[in-house]
Amino acid sequence: MKVLNLKRPPIKFIWIGGILLCAAVLFSSIASKNSGMVDILKISVDQLDDDRTLVTDKDIKQTIERKYGSGLEGMPIRELDVKEIEKLVEQNPFVLNADVYIDARSKLCIHVEQRVPLMRIQDKFGSTYYIDDKLNKFPVSRHYTPRTLIGSGNIAPYDSIAVASGKHILPQIAEIAKAIEKDQLILSLVEQLYVDGDDNIILVPKIGNQKYILGNADKLDDKLAKMKIYLKMIAPREGWTRHSYVNLKYDGQIVCNKI
Repeated sequence: MKVLNLKRPPIKFIWIGGILLCAAVLFSSIASKNSGMVDILKISVDQLDDDRTLVTDKDIKQTIERKYGSGLEGMPIRELDVKEIEKLVEQNPFVLNADVYIDARSKLCIHVEQRVPLMRIQDKFGSTYYIDDKLNKFPVSRHYTPRTLIGSGNIAPYDSIAVASGKHILPQIAEIAKAIEKDQLILSLVEQLYVDGDDNIILVPKIGNQKYILGNADKLDDKLAKMKIYLKMIAPREGWTRHSYVNLKYDGQIVCNKI
């Protein structure tokens, strides 16, 4: 009786076969997914720190419906361009970033990261808007009014070129606002950054009559340190209503004007 000698195939052929099988399953899955329809449209918006939003999922859905004539449910997946939808959503002035993808269950998911307002600006002509920490401008929301520092006074209309080049006063105002946000004592006191006719930046408190003149954002740490000296040592001794202006512009000096 003749015995057949059956040799096992080399390991590398087993690996190759396994890879080809996985690839076939993957391509089959993709083909099946692309041939399907969008089942559900799911929109999520990251909330601000106070659990509120400037833009809602309903706003985003309405933007999509204006473009496509529907909410995209029931549309063939192969006809969708997720990058195009991302660009569409990011045209909303409150949206910083949009991530669009289709999951394994044919659910079209849109995740929205909204802009975080640094401060509210009212320019010298009365135009009101917000800026974020990158100095991007966006409008007031009809859904929510965040509590932020306010910039007002002699502020020219927003000009992106002037802002980017530093020829606008907004970069200095924003720099001061960021520093105040990091200091709980000063943040608890100040509500507004006012620009006077000589382009001096003045801090206006929530309570009291005295104003704190910074001038500009140069040597800002020193100026805010002097302001804290006034708050902790001078005002408690001489009274909170004694001075109309506390000038912090000059090196090594705190110049107080009496009422």
